[in-house]
Amino acid sequence: MNSSPDFQSVCLLRLSALGDVSHVLPLIHAWRQQQPQTRLSWILGAGEAQLLAGTAGVELLSYRKRDGLAGMRARCGGNWARGASTLC
Repeated sequence: MNSSPDFQSVCLLRLSALGDVSHVLPLIHAWRQQQPQTRLSWILGAGEAQLLAGTAGVELLSYRKRDGLAGMRARCGGNWARGASTLC
């Protein structure tokens, strides 16, 4: 019996260097196995997103880190900052 809560969607925010981002991949794979119905989105830098393109089961939302918070808001339409139920 699975006692973990069911989520419709989850957004990961990890913008650091590729080494840091690569540590999240096992989490993605484990989440996919436990809750395949959950929509996973991941906000990360453009370079990291290029290298992780094709990662199964996750929507990669890239932006240029040098654009800062404004770049993230532009990419996601500001929904995440207003606590919307969906991202982007």
